[in-house]
Amino acid sequence: MFSNIDNPIVRSGQWQKFATGSSNKIYSACVAKQIYVLRINASTDYAFGVSREREAKVLALIQGQSWAPTIIENNLDQGWCLMLHQGSNYTESENAKNQILTMLRKMQLFSSQLDNAIIKSIDFDYLGLFNSYIKKLSVGQGNDLVLQLCSLLHCSLEKLPAVGRALVHQDLHPKNVCCNARIASGCTTLVENTGLDTGQLVAIDWEYAGWGNPWLDIAAVHQAFVIDGESLHRLPLFSGMSARQFNAGLDHGVAINNALACIWYWLRSELPVKNAIEQAEQQILGNRSQLQRQAEQCIRALR
Repeated sequence: MFSNIDNPIVRSGQWQKFATGSSNKIYSACVAKQIYVLRINASTDYAFGVSREREAKVLALIQGQSWAPTIIENNLDQGWCLMLHQGSNYTESENAKNQILTMLRKMQLFSSQLDNAIIKSIDFDYLGLFNSYIKKLSVGQGNDLVLQLCSLLHCSLEKLPAVGRALVHQDLHPKNVCCNARIASGCTTLVENTGLDTGQLVAIDWEYAGWGNPWLDIAAVHQAFVIDGESLHRLPLFSGMSARQFNAGLDHGVAINNALACIWYWLRSELPVKNAIEQAEQQILGNRSQLQRQAEQCIRALR
């Protein structure tokens, strides 16, 4: 599989499957006492809405930031990305939640320093994304509900309280945040249990990143990391608005994220199942009747 990859680290590694993602194939290997991760990019048939070109620009832009993964080589032509292993999985604690807030604060302050040329190069086209979903879904049967949901999304974004756009990740959840603990001697183990006292949180998987609406990241963090609205309200981009306005925006952002997730899972349910692994994934995503109920709930929440 890796014979066509012209990279000395990739060629010398004994690669093992590292994690199962919903789209990409992920491998890890120890080379010269350093653990590396190799991502083999999924096709756009599976990675809906992903722009590898925009992601590459974002990853190049954030290199050297404490909250960013260290990329060794991102080869768009061959469809793979080599990076350092970023440490152990996120473990919930009060200290961990505080570090999530610190990471978001740093990302927002970093955003404020970017010039217009950079911003334009990584702009996230929400309308283009929604239209691409509509195009994919319009060829199928029984998609009226989810097509209605797609049509609601653009005006739903416009209903969010006005706030400056920023660099956004747009897929923040515990599996996409790591504690950047150091690798133990000999590459045999990771420092798994740091308690996050000294480890640095790093956000990985920037496939949907770009210059976009920060409400969606805030809403995702509120839901996935169970961080209270009062703490999120104190972040730089939101501190100037009233509590009532912020809470309304947060609730609406959660509704938009739920709608986006429903559409994404619906699109995956349209794909043919090729093997037992994909069949198990489809069962986790839910059957069509479950997705229809979710779509109905999302439509009610956005209206």
